[in-house]
Amino acid sequence: ELPADWLARCRRLGCVGVDLNHRELSRTLIAQAHAARLKVLCYTVNDPQRAALLESWGLDVLITDAVDEIAAG
Repeated sequence: ELPADWLARCRRLGCVGVDLNHRELSRTLIAQAHAARLKVLCYTVNDPQRAALLESWGLDVLITDAVDEIAAG
């Protein structure tokens, strides 16, 4: 579970990105991360429809086991 102060923690630690379970992501969270100049990575997306949705939200990197079903964007 993503802590409420995730962005403050990232800033304090000098992070360049956040890596989360895809279930934690929302369009708003990705936008907040990008506004803070952070990359957003997620794991493990094996559903092509979910992958397409995340990509439409601006996700930077997606980790999958279904490389034969999810094309690189």
